[in-house]
Amino acid sequence: MIIILAPTSQLATDTLRLSNPPALTVEAEYGGFVLEGTKYTAAHHQPLGSPYVGRHVTPFGRPSPCNDSDIPKLNDDEVALISHIDIDTLGGLMRATDQFEDNPVFWFYAEHIDTNGIHKARQDHPCWVIYNGLNAWINENHPEIDTSRNNDVTDFCYRAFDFIKKMLNGGHLATRMGNAHIYLQDKLDESTFVKVLPSGLIVRRTRGEKVNHLYRGGNAIISYDEKYKKIRISTADPIPNLSCRRLVQEWWGDRAGGHDQISGSARGQIMSEDQFKEAIEKFDTELTRNLSRLKQTQRR
Repeated sequence: MIIILAPTSQLATDTLRLSNPPALTVEAEYGGFVLEGTKYTAAHHQPLGSPYVGRHVTPFGRPSPCNDSDIPKLNDDEVALISHIDIDTLGGLMRATDQFEDNPVFWFYAEHIDTNGIHKARQDHPCWVIYNGLNAWINENHPEIDTSRNNDVTDFCYRAFDFIKKMLNGGHLATRMGNAHIYLQDKLDESTFVKVLPSGLIVRRTRGEKVNHLYRGGNAIISYDEKYKKIRISTADPIPNLSCRRLVQEWWGDRAGGHDQISGSARGQIMSEDQFKEAIEKFDTELTRNLSRLKQTQRR
């Protein structure tokens, strides 16, 4: 299996004109656009009404790719296309090979985190440390992605498959890496914190690290990735009438996306400091308004 990472919807679409277009796509979701594979499409972050709505939204929705048993096996020369690399995506890709390690406890835990956020993960769960260890391995070994072209990430993904198999068969490296990663997350919380607003909106700055799970008891996070010029917004819990996906698409167009509780600017789109400042004001206004409405409803 050949694995291609397409950073933008246009680059993903370009692959359809190749003589060997993607047979399988895994989380190839770019806002409201999903690139479909010729054999199968594993996607689950779309809203109600889409064939790719997730089962975390409706009981009849799609599972996370890591738990999608309908993903077909691919031959060596067939192409799988992805939009990003994370644990759920890697699990879905493994299902297209003979290397998938069937461990429902771990994979359902991974799906819960993928759809609810790592801040909602049970830290006393038996997979908490190794999940963090796998995240640490991905961060340390993640290939450099050229956002102006499609990237062949086959070698990286197969190395990740080997790490996952060892991890789920009692390997100790993931445990050691997980404990170190958990410690470093506390340091990351301190180093990326900018301020907290009266609405409970936490403002963060990062240089490539993902920080929209570090809530400190706040209601929401907005972060600016100074390395990739990306803005992400998220809420700690669902807030009636507030959808992060709807907001980012209103602000930056349909290619921005994610889901109701975490979304970001479009992949490959360069976001400026001024846009970050404007987004802080807009998100703070939306958060304040909707939390006020929620409190009024609860008093009735």
